[in-house]
Amino acid sequence: MKTEIKPDENLTCDECGCFSAIDFGGQKICADCYGTKCSCCPEFGREKTEKD
Repeated sequence: MKTEIKPDENLTCDECGCFSAIDFGGQKICADCYGTKCSCCPEFGREKTEKD
């Protein structure tokens, strides 16, 4: 059975502050930050990009 994870429009991302975050065991993160952050290693933080 496949479960779809939907963002909560009232939660803000711990990384960037945008609304529509998903709560991953206490860490709230939006889809954009989840995509740029190594999803397998959330404890290490987001990788630096040229924009940072």
